[in-house]
Amino acid sequence: MCPFCRGGFVQGDRTRACAGCGARHHRECLADHGGCAVFGCQGGEGLMSDAWTIDPDDPVPIGDQIVYRVLYAIARGVYRPGDKLPTVREVAARLKVNPNTVSKAYRDLERDGVLDSRRGTGVFVEEGALEVALERRQALVLERFERAVNEALEAGLSAAEVQEVLLEALGQAARARKDEVVLRDVEELTRSPLARWAGKRAGRRGKTQ
Repeated sequence: MCPFCRGGFVQGDRTRACAGCGARHHRECLADHGGCAVFGCQGGEGLMSDAWTIDPDDPVPIGDQIVYRVLYAIARGVYRPGDKLPTVREVAARLKVNPNTVSKAYRDLERDGVLDSRRGTGVFVEEGALEVALERRQALVLERFERAVNEALEAGLSAAEVQEVLLEALGQAARARKDEVVLRDVEELTRSPLARWAGKRAGRRGKTQ
């Protein structure tokens, strides 16, 4: 059984064993985890990004951060319909937060038709969760981008300069995450006619100021 999603292994599953304790994980689960999901094991820590993290300095409430993490994981295919999620206690222990906070996040997701809580069994991903997760992800990311773009426009940046800043930020994030796929996409976008036009416009605007 995978210690992260609590799902069993079937023939054809891609798995990976922890270098520390030897516990096998689904590769898809491990790709969304910062290390071994066995509580207390430090094996493999730091190899991958961790979906089960929160930022205490983020103005977004911790409960909402947990909701977003679950939605993003479902949207990315880490969790699929029927998959079992970690228990409230496991998530609370990992994040070092009050179990009531995790429980409320799970209840909110259950109310939205994303999760299904089964007494005595656990919390599972609902059949229609992917569609909901994709829609919510789009809305959440768009809302954050709108705030950033509004701030850029308030600062006096032109549309061309906003695009240039966005490509630069995307490149920096991809390098920090060591995401070669996104880096290649950024390089292609930077070479596109629209990006070159935006760069020229931004350069001309800078000279006239």
